[in-house]
Amino acid sequence: MISSIIYLSSPSETSTEQLAPVGAIRSHNHPTYGYQLYRMVKAPVTLAANGVVIYASGSSVNVIKAGAAAVNSSAMAGVTQGVIPAGSYGWVVCAGQCGIKAIAATILINVPVATHGAGGFIDDATVTEGTTVGTTLAAIGSGAVGTVRLKAML
Repeated sequence: MISSIIYLSSPSETSTEQLAPVGAIRSHNHPTYGYQLYRMVKAPVTLAANGVVIYASGSSVNVIKAGAAAVNSSAMAGVTQGVIPAGSYGWVVCAGQCGIKAIAATILINVPVATHGAGGFIDDATVTEGTTVGTTLAAIGSGAVGTVRLKAML
């Protein structure tokens, strides 16, 4: 029998103490984005809201913001929905729909996106199968947060 995933009531919660085992997956039903899966991570540096985070080199615990270059999707841990302070544990979305900030000019609806900007933000330039974060569900203006259906980061 397949057991259910534990429900997460406060996905924006952060703490300097571990809230769950690092890597644990929890479900959440967001009023805007619908059903989401979240992963527990640790941030050695402050992580901005609505950015893609990747595993730090050689780690499956610590995450850092994705850099300016496109990131291989196998390194992606999820997308922050709020700020995670340095030295804290927090939750990142790893499946479902969520808000992500666009760094480039307006991105159209139903367009695959990848990380290319500082802060782990997205654009639609030079997207390849191996770097796709997800697909936009509406147009996103430059510097705005828009809805993206994630390519599962499980």
